[in-house]
Amino acid sequence: MFRLLGLVPGQDFGVEAATALLGHRADEPLRQLVAANLVQRNENRYSLHDLLRMYALRLAGGETSRRTRLLDYYLLNAEAAARTANPDFARLPVPELPGDLPKHEIKTQSDAIAWFDAERGNVVAAIPHAGPAPVAWLLADMLRAYFFFQSYRVDWFVAARAGLAAAVEAGDVLAQAVMHGSIGLAHFAVSELSDAVVEFGRARELLRRQPDDRMLVSLLINSGIAYQQLGRLSEAVEALTAARELQPENVAVAFNLGGTYLDLGPLSKSLANVERVLELAEAQHLPHMKLYALDAITEVLTYHGKFDLVQSFLDEAAELRGQVPTELAHPVGAVSAGVMVTMHEGRTKEALQAWLQGLKVAQDGNLQREEADLHDSIGDAHRELGDLDQALAAHREGLAISVRNGYVRGEMENLAGLAADHHAAGELQEALELALRARERAEANELRVRAVRVLIVLARVHRSLGDHAAADQTAREAQALAEETECHLWDRELREVLAQPPANGGSTSS
Repeated sequence: MFRLLGLVPGQDFGVEAATALLGHRADEPLRQLVAANLVQRNENRYSLHDLLRMYALRLAGGETSRRTRLLDYYLLNAEAAARTANPDFARLPVPELPGDLPKHEIKTQSDAIAWFDAERGNVVAAIPHAGPAPVAWLLADMLRAYFFFQSYRVDWFVAARAGLAAAVEAGDVLAQAVMHGSIGLAHFAVSELSDAVVEFGRARELLRRQPDDRMLVSLLINSGIAYQQLGRLSEAVEALTAARELQPENVAVAFNLGGTYLDLGPLSKSLANVERVLELAEAQHLPHMKLYALDAITEVLTYHGKFDLVQSFLDEAAELRGQVPTELAHPVGAVSAGVMVTMHEGRTKEALQAWLQGLKVAQDGNLQREEADLHDSIGDAHRELGDLDQALAAHREGLAISVRNGYVRGEMENLAGLAADHHAAGELQEALELALRARERAEANELRVRAVRVLIVLARVHRSLGDHAAADQTAREAQALAEETECHLWDRELREVLAQPPANGGSTSS
C-alpha cells in the first residue's frame, strides 16, 4: 500500500483512491500506515510527508496498470459528479470502465460538488500524467462545468491545455475540438472574450473534419454568448439559431437567445425564449435552470415596463433559490433581481442597499461583468439621492471594468450614467461628449433595448444646451426605438423629455 501511494498525483487522498490502487479495501493497510507514522490522517483524508511521497514514488517504479486504475477511478466518479451537477452540459462519451472500481454515493448536486471539491487537486494533477490517453481529455471535459460555476480559473486552464496536448499527441480530432472549446469557455469566464471567440473558431473548424452535432451545439451556444458580450448580436442570434435547429429542446440555447434579444429586441422574443427555458427546465428537472429562467423573466418584464407582473416571479425564485445548491443559486440574482422595480417606485435608498450587497457578491465571485452592471445601477441611485461624487465614482469604476474586459454593454451603460451625472452637475459639454460616446457604442454593437436610455440622456443634454431641434429629434428616435424594441422601462423619463417645450417658439441654438 505504501509503495502504491506514491502514484497519487495530488496532496491528499481518500480511502476509495487507495482502494482503487490496491485492488481491494484499503482501510486496514491505511490504519497500519497511520499507526506507523508513515501516513497522516485528517478526518477522512490521508496524506504523505513530501520526503515519504518521493520515496514511495521511487518504490512504485513502473506500476502502469495501477496508475491506470487510479485514473479510471477518478474518471468514473468525475463523470457521475459532472452528470449529476450539470446534466445539461454536453460531454464526450466515456468508455466502459472496470466494474470493481470504488463508486462514491453521488445522488444530488451537493454530493457532486463535494466530490469535486475534495478531489479537484488530484484530478487536475492526474491529467498531465495520463499521457496521450483518452482519460486525459475526458477528465478535463468532466471538470468543465464545475470549473465554470465554481470559478477555479487557473486549474481550468491547466486541465484543458493538458487535455489538448494529449489529444494532439494522440491525433484525436474530436477531443482537440472539445479541448479548444473548453479553453475558449475558460477565456470567456475570465472576460477574455476575443480569445474565447478565437478558441471557439478553432474548435468549430476541427468539427468540420470530424462532425459531431452534440459538440457543435455546445460550441455554437458558447460562441453565441461570447458574440453577445462583445456586442455582435446579429452573429449571436445566428449562432444560437443554428444551435436551436440542431437541438430544439436544448435549454441553454433558449436561455441565451432570451438574453441576446434582451439587448437586441424585440422584448417579446426575449420573453418567449425565457418562458421556453422555464418549460424545458421543469420538463427536464433542472432546478437551477428554472431559477435562472425566473430571474431572467423578472428582468425582461422590467424592461418591458410590466412592473405589476414581476413580484410573483420574484417570490417563486426566492422559494426555489433555497432548494438549489449555493454554488448554482445565481447569487447576484438573489440580491439584485427586481431592484429596478424598487428604484422605479421611488424607493431609491432601498434599491441602493440591495445593489451594494449585490456588488459585494459579484466582487467575491470575481464576476466582473455583473460588477460593471452593478456599478452603473449604484451610480444612478447615488445621483437620484443627490450624491454626485459617489455617482461619478461608481460609473467611472464600472466603465474601467468594462473597458478592461471588453464588455461593450457595460461600457455603454456606464458612459450613459456618467453623462447623466455630468448633466446633473451642470457640466453640459462633458455630458454631451459622454452621451455621444454612449450612443456610438450602442449603435456599433446593436444594443438597441438599452439604447433607449442613452437617447433619453442625450436628448436631455441637448435640451439643457438649448439645442431643442436636436433634443426633439433624439427624443423621437428614443420613442421609435422604444416601440420597436418594446422597451418601456423609461417611458416616464421619455414623456418628460418630449413634453419640455422648446424655447422661442422652437428656434434652436448650439
